[in-house]
Amino acid sequence: REESHFKFRDQQSEIRNESEPRHLGCCNFQHAFCIAFPMAGCKQFKTMKTRVKSLLFLPMLIAGLGMILAESAKGQSGTTSDGFEWLQIGSAIEIVGYSGPGGAVAIPSTINTLPVTTTDQQAFDFTSITSVSIPASVISLGEDYWPFGFCYSLTGITVDPNNPAYSSVNGVLFDKNQVTLIQYPEAKAGSSYTIPNTVTKIAAGAFEFAPLTSILIPVGVNNIRPAPWEGCASLIAITVDPNNPYYSAVNGVLFDKNLTTLIEYPDGKAGTSYAIPNTVTDIGIDVFAYRS
Repeated sequence: REESHFKFRDQQSEIRNESEPRHLGCCNFQHAFCIAFPMAGCKQFKTMKTRVKSLLFLPMLIAGLGMILAESAKGQSGTTSDGFEWLQIGSAIEIVGYSGPGGAVAIPSTINTLPVTTTDQQAFDFTSITSVSIPASVISLGEDYWPFGFCYSLTGITVDPNNPAYSSVNGVLFDKNQVTLIQYPEAKAGSSYTIPNTVTKIAAGAFEFAPLTSILIPVGVNNIRPAPWEGCASLIAITVDPNNPYYSAVNGVLFDKNLTTLIEYPDGKAGTSYAIPNTVTDIGIDVFAYRS
């Protein structure tokens, strides 16, 4: 049967006008079908092709249904009596904004009997809160990037000890195991700060607009995200533990260990001119931002 099929194909090729457009992919597919199922006719091929098209359409249908279900999962929204703007997502609540009077605030653990599990990254931006308490239910503070940004009166952040994702030490926000320093409050008292030895990562924007004059980076820090000290107008010097294998400091300026990357020039460092060391080949993001 196979030999007869190929002879028939050769005869058809001689008759075909080669200048006529050919849908090679379709023909090849039909040809393979004929070889695999020589007893099947054109009707069966067309039926199978229709089924294949249906299967190809199925993922698109599933994706569309997923989008519809995701939208339907977003339920009610509103504002609590103390100013927490919220949105129901599935069986949980997200805090999406705050319009209350400020001062000392405590993020609610439940709203309408549903757990508050997340806060939007910009939920508290430009508010007049002076302190914030995070309950055990909150397991996501946006993208953990400056969750209380532009809170110029914020002096301290506290976290429920039973919270599985976050913790705080002396008003400073960390992840649960204090491996990542997430945010130092912008109005926290004190002029110097020693980062705990448990910390290996400093989040982007962690110290933005903090009133510190000096910071000590311990031996274990190996990951400093972009612009953690942006807007720290009083910062004079950054010091690094000499045994840190990833970072170093020269005259209060932060570099990588080999002095090839200039990472941070303190906003408040004295002087009107600066000569970048000859070893430097790379200058980091916003290194000289806010300098006059």
